[in-house]
Amino acid sequence: MLTALLLSARPAQAADRLCDPAFEDCRAILLNLIRNENVGIDVGFWFMEDGRYTNEIIKRFNAGVPVRVLVDPRSNPGTPINAQILQQLQDAGIPMRKRVADGILHWKMMLFAGQDVVEFSGANYSAFALTPVEPYDSYIDEAIAFVDNPSVTNSFRTKYDDLWTNTTDYANYANISGPLTRTYPTFTKDPELNWPPQESYRSRSVKHYNAETVGIDIDMYRITDRAHTDAIIKAVERGVPVRLYTEQREYRNPARPWVAWNVDRLYAAGVQVRIRGHQGLNHQKAVILKGQRMVIFGSSNWSSPSSDAQQEHNYFTTKPYFFDWFTDQFERKWNNSTGHIETAPFTPLPPDTPQNRQPANGATDRLTTNRQLTWYAGLWAHVYDIYFGTSPTPPLLAANLELGPSFSSSDVKKFLLPSPLQPGTTYYWRIVSKTMAGLQRSGPVWHFTTAGPAPGGSLPSGWSSADIGDTGVQGSSTYIDPTFTVRGGGADVWGTADALQFAFRSLSGDGTITARVATVQNVAAWTKAGVMIRASLSPSSQQAFMLVSPGKGVAFQRRRTSGGTSVHTAGSASTAPRWVRLTRSGGTITAFESSNGSTWTQVGSDNIAMPETIFVGLGVSSHVRGSLAQATFDSVSVTVAAGQSLPSGWTDRDIGSVPIVGSASYANGTYTVTGSGADIWGTADAFHYAYQTLSGDGSITARVVSVEFADRWSKGGVMIRAGTGASAAHAFMLVSAGKGVAFQRRPVAGGESLNTAGTLSSPPRWVRLTRTGSTFRAYESADGANWTLVGSQTISMPSTVEIGLAVTSHTTSSDTTARFDNVVIDGGSAT
Repeated sequence: MLTALLLSARPAQAADRLCDPAFEDCRAILLNLIRNENVGIDVGFWFMEDGRYTNEIIKRFNAGVPVRVLVDPRSNPGTPINAQILQQLQDAGIPMRKRVADGILHWKMMLFAGQDVVEFSGANYSAFALTPVEPYDSYIDEAIAFVDNPSVTNSFRTKYDDLWTNTTDYANYANISGPLTRTYPTFTKDPELNWPPQESYRSRSVKHYNAETVGIDIDMYRITDRAHTDAIIKAVERGVPVRLYTEQREYRNPARPWVAWNVDRLYAAGVQVRIRGHQGLNHQKAVILKGQRMVIFGSSNWSSPSSDAQQEHNYFTTKPYFFDWFTDQFERKWNNSTGHIETAPFTPLPPDTPQNRQPANGATDRLTTNRQLTWYAGLWAHVYDIYFGTSPTPPLLAANLELGPSFSSSDVKKFLLPSPLQPGTTYYWRIVSKTMAGLQRSGPVWHFTTAGPAPGGSLPSGWSSADIGDTGVQGSSTYIDPTFTVRGGGADVWGTADALQFAFRSLSGDGTITARVATVQNVAAWTKAGVMIRASLSPSSQQAFMLVSPGKGVAFQRRRTSGGTSVHTAGSASTAPRWVRLTRSGGTITAFESSNGSTWTQVGSDNIAMPETIFVGLGVSSHVRGSLAQATFDSVSVTVAAGQSLPSGWTDRDIGSVPIVGSASYANGTYTVTGSGADIWGTADAFHYAYQTLSGDGSITARVVSVEFADRWSKGGVMIRAGTGASAAHAFMLVSAGKGVAFQRRPVAGGESLNTAGTLSSPPRWVRLTRTGSTFRAYESADGANWTLVGSQTISMPSTVEIGLAVTSHTTSSDTTARFDNVVIDGGSAT
């Protein structure tokens, strides 16, 4: 009977209708639809605050008209009246279901089965969303669609039934006792409709932006997804005029600092921008594509949740009536053509003033190996200039570093100085914060003084020099800020014994030595100058040498055992100047080279047994016994890995090519792991790992308490790994600083990584990995009690694996720190 009514219920006089609450009473139209319905009403909303709708819906229900309501009680804390509305509907006996998936129910729709009309929009059912307080002067900017096109109404019928009977993302809320059944026949979806999260609003929108050649007008409440703004900026770059009307309360909403980032980028790229001028709110979500004569409108904002997680309804339509209506509405508001001030010019706002944190102003006895500046940036800065030097008005050292805002008072920005600090020297520094629109504010100039005597001709405090082996001539090493000059003879650093001049200092434990080989005198093609790690000053000792030569390029040479034969790995064919680096992590020494000191290439890695205390420094051999070769080095730094001890059975190390030595410590139930590195991704990883070994099946659970923001993809989480090689197969369940939760893994050693997105949650967040044979499963949880499976993967690993906590900064210019508690490793045999 219902099917027959549906097929015959369309009124002959009905027509699609758009209503503008800037001056029209759209609420009256909706109330009349409710009063006139005799077959059935389906309702879905994020929140409702206007009791007029509730009263009329309840009257129709009491009159025998079937009513169904989809709700999301998670809106109640922000809209307490909604809780009262839900209670009224429940008390009336109306069947109600609620969304329980991570993304909210963001629908705002009513379907009238007998009249064959669906009302939908971006407007919530509040007291003033559908009707003005004062026409054109005080209203909520919306576009309310009343559509009677059977293709559209039938699509809503089918989608509503899909959600009503969905037992995964929805649960019973009230007045449902029997089985969940569909009310309507199943219809084919209208191709102009879009249903996130099952369908991507982002991808479909961007496809149309990329195809536009005439002009784009945008009326958008919230803008946090850069995929939209990137595509719009590309449109401007290819000559397409773009206008944006947006809401200023969102532009500086402390809960969403990325809105300002996106709007400022659009403004800087040449998009014309206006903001609300009337007393009210601009809550609309619409895009007009002039060349395609298309309008995109509905409930989705330009945000990741609106495309990937939330239940939404959108319309990508080329119907002439819709295009003309939205075009006329936009022009009226943009030009204030009624004489009322509906929109106003947009003026970008400046960032917060940066607040210096470390080194403290006036500090003394600062270690020369601690080369990191930190500051609190506030919510609205995204880009930074670093001024640093020995002058009270320090020069610009680094410009336009996009490090993002400080999301909390403990979230500091970091910058690692690219050259070593000299002893006995006063340094001055200043941070300038900038927005993406180029507005800036300068922090104060602070200063600090390093320990030790001021630089001179002798080596810095703690450094020594010596000829090693039979050089045939006396070498020397001197230092004048900022340059080491090393003169060395000797037949070679090769074979079973070496002959060179070595400027060195001792190092206990793990660490890194970095230098730029500025010049190398060409005494022979194989004259060598570079950074060296030695087990002792004996000419036959174990050693690693990352060198630059005048005629043979760059090479990583080493002797694995005392008195053993040297081994060679060729680097690039570059000559000086060239940056070189050696990193010791446990028994592994890794060699790198770089053209600029920022982007590093791993040349080789080898296991070389050495004592806890070693010698690190600068080595020069002329490759001609009895002749001296001179080399100069600058930007020399020795970085010591620091940290408290881990619990028994745990160890930690850097994996892959990392620019800054990491660390791991444990205190009062909390693991603190600091790591740098480009990423855990692709075919090779770069991160810091604190781990145990595990034999057989097992699991690891942890709460990721925090992840410092060095990049949106800075990440920390639990890992199970088939070895400590950079390309090892692994499973990684992570929480990132700005991209949510993800299950990432490399199923095959040396293969490409895979990603399965979890929720967009930020720390704190619980994560878990389990291993059963070759099956790895990844979970996340808000409370550590209720777990959601994010993904699973078959990965072939040996019986004994490394299991623990992994952290990468996702940038080569800084490290990041993550903190974990409630860490539990179960099953197998863990040590």
